[in-house]
Order: sequence, then C-alpha cells, then structure tokens
Amino acid sequence: MILIIIGVVCYPIFAILVSRRRKNYKKYAPRILIIPQLTRIGDLICATPVFRQIKEKYPHCHLAVLVTPKIAGIIKNNPHLDEIILLEDKEYLEFFGLFRLFKKVRSRHFDWSINLASSTMGSLVALYAVIPSRVKIIKLNRPLTETLTDWWNQYRILYNIDERIPLLYLRSLTPLGIKSSVEGEKEVFTSAGGDKKAQEFFSKYNIAADSFVVGISVSAGNKIKEWGDKKFALLVSQLAAKYGAKIIFVGPPSDSARIDKILRSAGQNFIKAVDFSLEELPSLIRRFNLFIAADSGPIHIAHALGVPLIDIIGPVDPDEQTPNYGKYLIVKPPPDIKPTIFALSPPGAPGENRRAVEMISVEEVLEAAGRLLVRNEN
Repeated sequence: MILIIIGVVCYPIFAILVSRRRKNYKKYAPRILIIPQLTRIGDLICATPVFRQIKEKYPHCHLAVLVTPKIAGIIKNNPHLDEIILLEDKEYLEFFGLFRLFKKVRSRHFDWSINLASSTMGSLVALYAVIPSRVKIIKLNRPLTETLTDWWNQYRILYNIDERIPLLYLRSLTPLGIKSSVEGEKEVFTSAGGDKKAQEFFSKYNIAADSFVVGISVSAGNKIKEWGDKKFALLVSQLAAKYGAKIIFVGPPSDSARIDKILRSAGQNFIKAVDFSLEELPSLIRRFNLFIAADSGPIHIAHALGVPLIDIIGPVDPDEQTPNYGKYLIVKPPPDIKPTIFALSPPGAPGENRRAVEMISVEEVLEAAGRLLVRNEN
C-alpha cells in the first residue's frame, strides 16, 4: 500500500520521466514487456498467441516476459521471446526487493508494458520502471488496490466474465495496432534435453512404440479443482483392463508420495514420472496417446501439443480457457451446478466448488475416453 500511495502522490514526476523516455521510442522496433499471471502455467500458455502476434507485427521488437521461476520453464524454448525476466521470491516478498525489481526492469528501457494478469503488481512494475505506454486488463469488480492504480495505465481493456481469455489477451494488443478476431493456437515447445530424457524414460520402462500410453495428472494449482485420488485409482485400473493402456502419472516431486498411495490402491504396476522439470515435461506429454487431468497447467500443455485429452473441469467456467479446438472432450458437472471459478475473478463458495467436482463420476470419464478414442480412429 505504501508503494501505491507513493505512486499516486508522485505521479506527476513519473509523467515527466515518461515523456523523456517517449522521445527515444522506435516505432518499428519497440521494446515490449508482457506481464502475465505470474504463477499459473495454464494462463501463461494461453498467452502464447500474444507472443506470436507481436512478433508477426513487429519482427524486430525486443519482446520480454516477466514471470516467476516456478513457471518460466514452460516458455524457455519459445522462439518468439527475446528475454525472460525472473521475479524472484526475495523481490516479490520484500519491500526493498521490489525496488530491485523495478530497477532491473527499468534498465531494459521498455516502451510498452502489457499487464495480462490484471494485477496491481503489474501496474506497480510498469509505473516504477517508467514504461511510457502501459496497457492493463481491468475488471468491474476489483479490489481496492486495483481501483487505486488502474488509472496509471493509459490503455484499459475491460474483462467480461465468460469471455474467452486467449481472445481477451489478444484484444489487449489493440493499442499496439494489432487486431485479431481469431483466437489462434497455443504453443509449447520441447527441448533437445527433454526429448532425450523422455526417450530414455520410455526405454527404461520398456514402453513400445505401438503401446497405448495414457498420461494422468492428479493435482491442480487449486485444490478445489482436483477430482480425487480414489477416483483416479479406479479410473486407471479400468483403463488398463479395458484398453491394455500403459499408465504414466506425471507431477512435481511433491506429488510423489501421493501418487505412490494411488498406485498401491489401484493394485497395478503403473509408472510414476515426477522428476521431469517444467521445461522437460512437454517432451514426455507429447508421447502420450491420451491425457486425463483436472483443469490445470498440464491440460494446457497437452492441448498445445495436440495430444488427445480429457479435461475434468469441475467448477471451472467452460467458456473461458478450456480447450475448444483439436482432439479433446470436456467432462462437466450436471447442468444445474453453475461455474464458480473464473480466470480473473475470486472463486466461489468452497462447498459448491467441491460439489461440482464430486458429481463427476469415474464412469463418465471412462465413457469420455471411449468416445474420444473412437473419434480419433475415424
């Protein structure tokens, strides 16, 4: 709040500094900073069409993205990016650490900032880094900190509930002269190191080239979206019995003990893959014939790679970010249960969120798998 008060009081000074910087603006080679959701993998992948569109319009621009180390790996190999600026915990959590961040960003001499996260942090970074042209996605029902800082941004793009988030992100490029009515495909790129590791993993477990491989992710960034370990244990047992599937559970190292418990409950010799970094994970997921998970970052990785997938969305709004092209099926709760989780709004009541997840049965997901497999064969 102190930084906000300083920003409000000293805004005329920032305006003078900005006017000086604007004189050095290079129209056909601007320096652009993207500020996406700092910790959400899925949101960052949904922003990848933005990177591509900017580079198509301004091929000589310097394009940078500000993210935390937690999710930076998923865009490390994106060829459209010139720079990834890391927001370290010590910068995010400490008062003077934020000033070090502002100084670091200011030293890049950006011409534009595009705050896709609709966050107060993005507004602070853009103002204190003295970025001349600032774009921000804003909300009608927003916290006080955003109300106090939104006016710092010359260009404000209004978010509407139920709006396709990738299209909203692309709409934020209008001030740069970039207009698109087409959502565009998300992009995730693999690395040579990740491909080698995935190949060695398949060899280690004797997974043949013609095997039917199903990837499973049991966790999600938000616990209230998770389907349930017992249901996954039942599901994988039936997939193995019905289709002879090779089941691979993916997740971070923190999921290891949890996956072990599921494997014991399932009573099958399934495979665990928890030592793939976020940069390496796409190389493994792209080898799957089917991927099943609650709505989460790995779902968006699979979607971007064209892997057939089943998205168990639970309380998530099906209109905003869920897959809408390619080989996919969305498994929803009954129609009378309305969405309570939106991309840029606080989640609804916890009880209603859990009810949405619990009403999705193992049989529904298994049936969806069968329909998706038939569709792919045709």
